[in-house]
Amino acid sequence: MREFFLNSQELLDVNALNLMNREEIPGILPCSVVNWNERIQLCYFVDDMKTLADKRRDLTLDELTDVCSSVLSTLSSIESFPDLSAENVSWDMDSIYLDEENDVYLVCLPAVLPLEALESRIYIKRVYALMEEIFQGIDGGEIICQKTDAVKNRSFGDWIALKDALSSRAAVEEDTIILKSVNTPEPFVFEIGHDEFYIGTDPEKCKGCILGAVSVSPVHALIGWNDISYYIQDLNSREGTYLNDIKLTPQNQVPFGKGSIIKFAECTFTVE
Repeated sequence: MREFFLNSQELLDVNALNLMNREEIPGILPCSVVNWNERIQLCYFVDDMKTLADKRRDLTLDELTDVCSSVLSTLSSIESFPDLSAENVSWDMDSIYLDEENDVYLVCLPAVLPLEALESRIYIKRVYALMEEIFQGIDGGEIICQKTDAVKNRSFGDWIALKDALSSRAAVEEDTIILKSVNTPEPFVFEIGHDEFYIGTDPEKCKGCILGAVSVSPVHALIGWNDISYYIQDLNSREGTYLNDIKLTPQNQVPFGKGSIIKFAECTFTVE
């Protein structure tokens, strides 16, 4: 049995408890409550299960990715119920339980949280840290950790994108991307492969030369491939580089993909 204690009756969230015990959300362990004077004991009966921490080394890479996918599916369900908070889930491998068929169950505490905790959304960072921890030291896990990190930077908190990255196992290489100008002095189309591709107004240093754009620096930005995804890096340009209207911090490699909008100073390009 796994147990937790609440220090007072007021800390017990009855609505969350009832929802958990109606088994409307697959993947959440039911919770029994025992009153001990002022304290509340929360009991989870897990005697026929093992923790992910105990089973991790015995699981194949495919089985681990399936476990993580199940965790993310349950998380998405939790987020859809206003009476539950993902902040109350124990996001660690010792609190993720697997039955004999490797069905996954999470521990969620039916506890009242202060408003600042509910609004913090710290659990999102914990989920990414958990995914990284699960695959560390596992054969083939390094590439999944890289993909997870790339998805985190590109679409933080998008569990569907993260599940897709996990299920694809290995990197899916795109041979090229196309940058098409929208508002440059004359139209430009840049086809970019996996080699480093510099963009600016200096024709000797930049394959992607934007002639006539006075706001663009001579060597403005770099587009590269990191074996996981394309990335863009601002090279201390005068007027900045923007990805989907967000100004990039110079020298940081930021992943992006098809459908993105990139601005080099005032020059806008679509990614196809």
